[in-house]
Amino acid sequence: MPDLGVTLVEVIDSRKLSVKDNVWSGTREYIAYSADETKTIDIGDVLKYAGLPLIGSFHPNAPIASASGYAFEPIAERKSTWKVTVTYDGSPPGSTGADIGFVSEQMSTTVKYVDIWRCQPLLSGNGYTVSGTDCNGTMSSSGGTPVSYPLPMLELRLTENVPIAPNFLGLATYVATRNSTVFGGAPVGSVVYGGSNSRLLRANVWQLSHVFYADFQMFHMRQRVVVGADGTPEIAGPDDVDDVVIAPDENAPKSVRWVQPFAERLDLHSVLTFDPYGGM
Repeated sequence: MPDLGVTLVEVIDSRKLSVKDNVWSGTREYIAYSADETKTIDIGDVLKYAGLPLIGSFHPNAPIASASGYAFEPIAERKSTWKVTVTYDGSPPGSTGADIGFVSEQMSTTVKYVDIWRCQPLLSGNGYTVSGTDCNGTMSSSGGTPVSYPLPMLELRLTENVPIAPNFLGLATYVATRNSTVFGGAPVGSVVYGGSNSRLLRANVWQLSHVFYADFQMFHMRQRVVVGADGTPEIAGPDDVDDVVIAPDENAPKSVRWVQPFAERLDLHSVLTFDPYGGM
């Protein structure tokens, strides 16, 4: 180690610890000085000295608490002398909203209005459909004009405190995909991963939030009417009403098909560092 010309001495009786509501806090004090009083040392010299605890290192008397910051105060009685106070805080894993492993869950429900042409359509399993499959059902539109249907939706936000910076490149591969396994009790194909965001809570602790959307009726599938070359819906006439599935009425769309915009399915448990559902 190079000689930085700085001496660091811990004030042993300065070690203080306290605990409240399962959160530990404490301090340690050091005196940093140069043996050569004619030499000026600055905060950078002190930070480079190997004896100063690093941010994130544990308190020697309470390994639950880790170093979270420094305070520097010049000592007027002696040139190039500093008092350095190292602060510590921490709690058992998952015990508080600021600790690693803590997971919070927020859920809300809403209604989203979607266009439909058929009531009580035949829904294929878990939102999987073969391209071009007619959704069947009973006609609810006239002349190719859809009606608005109130579709119940559920929004789930999971926020977890993690010990490493989030890998957003990896998380991005899950955005706009549906669950390939049961997720929090929700059936396969009913949950879409909407994305994530994060912020640094304190040293070595990131708060990572995920948002999921659940649709238990249509599994995120949407009805689409077949259109002609001019872009308008193909309407059944007197000569081809027999071609219309379930709704053999004149002036009804010839065919209404299911479309799944979120075709890819992945294990959404993989986006969570601390899975509150235990993989279920």
